[in-house]
Amino acid sequence: MTVERLEILSGVVRRRRWSRADKERLVVETLEPGVTVTEVARRHDLDRGLLYRWRQELGVVRNTEPVGFLPVEGKPPVRAAFR
Repeated sequence: MTVERLEILSGVVRRRRWSRADKERLVVETLEPGVTVTEVARRHDLDRGLLYRWRQELGVVRNTEPVGFLPVEGKPPVRAAFR
């Protein structure tokens, strides 16, 4: 087995710290019509799971009720008469 390329990362790798204002701004961005969490996450180099967690922490609940469906009333099934 031959290693063709070896990459060494040096320096201190730190986690990014997000202020509450930054979190709120990004979460609001995910609530815009036609925008997905995945798009926002890619745009800001984030994991989408982090955005979902922030949404949960901030108490954001999207309307999950289907749009465009009407209630349907049905009749009881008719029993066929056997002869």
